[in-house]
Amino acid sequence: MGKVYQNEHLIQTNFRFNKKAAIENVDDGKPYEYIPCYQNHAPRTCLRCCGMHAIKVILPSCAIYIPIHLIPILLFKRKLLMEHPKQVLLQFLKNCSLSVLFLSSYNLIFVGTLCIGTRWCKKDSELVGYASGFLAALASLFEKAERRKEFTIYCFPRVFELITNYYLKRDVISEKCIDTLVVLLFMLSSGAMMYLYQNQPKFIKTTFLSLMRRVFGVN
Repeated sequence: MGKVYQNEHLIQTNFRFNKKAAIENVDDGKPYEYIPCYQNHAPRTCLRCCGMHAIKVILPSCAIYIPIHLIPILLFKRKLLMEHPKQVLLQFLKNCSLSVLFLSSYNLIFVGTLCIGTRWCKKDSELVGYASGFLAALASLFEKAERRKEFTIYCFPRVFELITNYYLKRDVISEKCIDTLVVLLFMLSSGAMMYLYQNQPKFIKTTFLSLMRRVFGVN
């Protein structure tokens, strides 16, 4: 028993050392030593590790999604809540459950693809990371079509931010260039949004249109 514990401790120590070296070398763009699955989540199997990732995210997901689904009800559907409380609350619970299932499944697919990909490639391939995120996005099928659109709208600026940070660290572009581009993009977005608000409000989502009318009024 002591020998088993010693081996597990050695594996974990080796993993922490390799992980630290990997993190230190990422910013420099240098290759780092491949960390196999049995070191990454020893002594658990890949399947058990993926399952634990999916379960661990449930409570944090509830903390995120309960306010996300509850606030619009309190702001825009108070009258409906008073008239049909059971129907509104059941829909609220259903939406929360689907959102939690989405994030849990996303985590499961992402970690599972990483395990399978690295074991198959026998190296930390960049393509494995991309494929993991690509396949994990299929978890969005648990959500409504409207929510999937919101995910896409949310992800675009995050991807833009990651790309700009990547090239900034490698001195490909300057901070001033990024600031100018950000202002320009905001101006274009603001112009398009206010054009639709003034001329084609029917194309704006109802809840967002209601908020805009409270802020800007009706001209």
